[in-house]
Amino acid sequence: MSSTKTLIFGATGAVGSATARTAQEHGAKVILARRCISKPIPGLTSAQEQAGGFERVQADPLDPDSVRAAVMKSGAKHAFIYAALQSTDYMRATIEIEKNIADIFGPQKWVRVRPGWFASNTSQWKPMIADGKVKILYPYATFELISPEDIGRGCGAITGRQFDPRDAIAAIGKVLGRDIRVTALNEDVGFEKMANHFAGAGVPESATNDAATFFITVLKGRIPGDTFTGCIYIGPAYEEGQNNILECAGQKATTFED
Repeated sequence: MSSTKTLIFGATGAVGSATARTAQEHGAKVILARRCISKPIPGLTSAQEQAGGFERVQADPLDPDSVRAAVMKSGAKHAFIYAALQSTDYMRATIEIEKNIADIFGPQKWVRVRPGWFASNTSQWKPMIADGKVKILYPYATFELISPEDIGRGCGAITGRQFDPRDAIAAIGKVLGRDIRVTALNEDVGFEKMANHFAGAGVPESATNDAATFFITVLKGRIPGDTFTGCIYIGPAYEEGQNNILECAGQKATTFED
C-alpha cells in the first residue's frame, strides 16, 4: 500500500476513522472525503492529521457528482466506501462511480466486508436498559458482536464466541452493577419496532417494511437449534474473523466486554 493514494469516505464514524488511521500507518496517502470538510476526525488530532500527511476533499456519498469529482481530483487508486441507509437508490449511482477505481485494480481485486452485527448497535437499548427492562424480538438469536474499530483496523473482527442479546445485556448490566430483565416481543410488535427504527435511520419509506422483514428472517436463522432455513445470512465464522484481525491489524479482536 506504500504511497498509494486512498480515498476514505465516512472518516467521522468509528469504522471510517479506524480505516483512515490504519491505512496511513501502513504507508498510504490518505485523502479524507467529507460532506463537511472542516469536521474533526475521531482519534485524530489536527497535529496528527498534518504530521501524517492527510488531505481532505469535499464529497457526499449520496451525491454521485461529488464522488466523481473527488475521485478525479484525488487520483486515488484505492477507496473505502460504505452503504448509506438514506440513499433512495441504494447507492447504485455511487457504486457505479466507484467502478472507475475498481477498473484500476483489475478483475476481482476488491473486497466486500460484511460484518454480522456491530457491538455498538446495542446502544439502541439504552433507554430500556435505564428502565431495567429490555423488550426485544427473539432475544435468544445469536450474533457475533463486532467492534467497529476492529472492522476499520482490518477486515472485521469477531469476538471469539457468539452472544445472544441476553448475554450482551447481562454484560452491560454487570458493568453497570444492575440486574436488567429481558422480555421477548411477539413478531408483530417486533416488526413494527424494526420498521420504525429503519425509518428513523433514514431508510426510504418504500423499503422500511422490506428491511424489517429481512432482519426478522435473519433473526429466525440465528436461533440455536431452530429448523428455519430461509435465512441468507452467512455465518458464523468467528475463528476465521479472529485470524483475519490478527493478520491484518496485528492484534486480537476486541471482546464485547472490553
